[in-house]
Amino acid sequence: MRTAIALSLLMLCLSMPTAWASKDLPHVTPQDFEKTITNTYGLRVVQVWAHWCPYCKKAEPEVADFVRRYHRQVPLYILDYNEHKEFATSLGIKKIPTFLLFHDGKYVRTLRDVPTSYSMAKWINRYAKRIYGDSFLELPPTPPEVKN
Repeated sequence: MRTAIALSLLMLCLSMPTAWASKDLPHVTPQDFEKTITNTYGLRVVQVWAHWCPYCKKAEPEVADFVRRYHRQVPLYILDYNEHKEFATSLGIKKIPTFLLFHDGKYVRTLRDVPTSYSMAKWINRYAKRIYGDSFLELPPTPPEVKN
């Protein structure tokens, strides 16, 4: 009986996703954007996302991998496009998913695509190397489909 329960718990744990879904990541709203993003030091990424967007869903595993690897160096926040469309538009968002990079509270660059974890880290490193030096984020091994 105990073995069966232990085995069931193990199977349950193995079947659970190890990465965060966008709904599990910290969200930012227009009301706390200043406190969370623009009045901070260091790098922050804001992903403009919607639950109905197929490209956002496609990006989710890669975003989760990025967060798992780099969340201490570069926190990533979700801005829900459905709930805050007017605010997202004021940030220049024309399509989703869009990733915005902020440094010391100032907007520095945009990524409009369904990125891989590798390409997101590379995108950030291109900016961060001027401030923090080469290889701010240690890149994962180059996936075969990504060309340098």
